[in-house]
Amino acid sequence: LDRILSLSSAQYQVELLAGNVAGIPFLARAGGSDEVISPHLTRRVARIVCGYRAKKSKSKESFCKLRELPGKPHWWWDTKSEMDGGVLDDSEMRDFWSLCVRKGKDNQTTTERMTCYDLSTCRSISGVFPLQALTIGQAISITVTKTAETIDITTNNLRRLKVDPIGSRTRINIDGTVFSTQAAALSYCRDSSADRSNPSRWFACYSAQEQGDSCSCCSERGQRPRESLGPMRNIFKRPLACIFSGGASASERDVQFEVCQMLSQNWFESGAGIMQMMSDIEFQQLRTHPSAKDFNLIVLGSPGQNLLSRELEALVPVNISKSSGSLAFQLGSCNFSGGGHGLTTLGPWGEGLFVLVMGQDLPSFHRAAHVLTDSLFETNHWQHRHGDYAIVGPRFGSHGVQGIVAAGFYGNQWEFLPEASYLSC
Repeated sequence: LDRILSLSSAQYQVELLAGNVAGIPFLARAGGSDEVISPHLTRRVARIVCGYRAKKSKSKESFCKLRELPGKPHWWWDTKSEMDGGVLDDSEMRDFWSLCVRKGKDNQTTTERMTCYDLSTCRSISGVFPLQALTIGQAISITVTKTAETIDITTNNLRRLKVDPIGSRTRINIDGTVFSTQAAALSYCRDSSADRSNPSRWFACYSAQEQGDSCSCCSERGQRPRESLGPMRNIFKRPLACIFSGGASASERDVQFEVCQMLSQNWFESGAGIMQMMSDIEFQQLRTHPSAKDFNLIVLGSPGQNLLSRELEALVPVNISKSSGSLAFQLGSCNFSGGGHGLTTLGPWGEGLFVLVMGQDLPSFHRAAHVLTDSLFETNHWQHRHGDYAIVGPRFGSHGVQGIVAAGFYGNQWEFLPEASYLSC
């Protein structure tokens, strides 16, 4: 369980990602009186990165430096003299930028490496852009070596990528599969059947007219785009609407409305975000508006309470049903029934996400709502440790995470993924 939960915050674990800046000039600067981000954290980053360099780097010119300026706050305009460039552009920073430019021009043959746990936050490396992992939630890695003629790409746990225009280079080699660059591919992918028989086999993807039916992995139908990837906190990356159950009992509706209010207030205070609040009945009247698909949705209440939950439940792998008059959640080989369980799960909404929050009774609804909000709005706190879904039992809260009975990440087609999941039943 701890391994699955930790994957959600792995993108912020410096010790796992120090290799991403190997071979790149590194300068960490902090004000000694910084009250926003503790100088201790900057020291820790520098200690990890420079320690990694000392063990792994073969370069004699591996620039790695920590600079802490006594008495300076989080931001300053004057380092040594008035308006001398301050935190971003004083003499030390200008020297560092010049070093970076010189190093970039030195070598025609370059090798860069990147490890990434959350593809929704990862960018490109040497013009190679990761688009889709084989197993969501687990680390992907890319190593790119460029020469005057070729680009050699080695990957791990990667299913799809694209390559920026490559100039005069004539060849791309991805895990041993070689492509000519005469016809520009939109992207490259591995077919799931090919992965099992020949893990290194890749295919070039072109436009629909050029591609035909030659490669099934090139089709994006039913696939999760980067915008719909977890972990759960990614629900806050787009404009938000919180939808409560207008047809629920008065007590249930009041509790759901209070959760919407709490989320809205916390989101405004911590991220200056605005969250719309409305009932499912009001949303049905507005959903035909073109902007409705621009919102991510937080949908509160079970399919028996919320009209939108009734529609969206078919889009998630958890089977939500009635058992002896109360809700039951079935996932994989487990059936959670009998009361006391709450469900919080992501699902696809247009190009973005929805999250369903429901419980088998009122206390379990509170527990499910707590999954969504746990530590999420604390400044500089990245420990919201939930992936695509979580099912919590009666012991959640009093026994901490031991009350979680199911958690993990779904697959690229929103399917249950045993290798990226924890179940206890």
